[in-house]
Amino acid sequence: MVLVSKCCAGIPCRYQNNGYLRGFLPKVGMEHDFIAVCPEQLGGLPTPREGCSVKGGQVLGRQTGFDFTPAYE
Repeated sequence: MVLVSKCCAGIPCRYQNNGYLRGFLPKVGMEHDFIAVCPEQLGGLPTPREGCSVKGGQVLGRQTGFDFTPAYE
């Protein structure tokens, strides 16, 4: 069993509500069973959401400066 990020499987869960299918995934799917998960959604973040950047050890929203750090810990 292999864990794969939902966005890499093409599932629209990225912060801007899209996904992208990575080239390795068809091979993984042929050779292994896999479960698609979104760590950010599991941390309680919604989709869509504000993009974030790490600054001084904190994860801050790019537009608002909101501190998203607890969701990423």
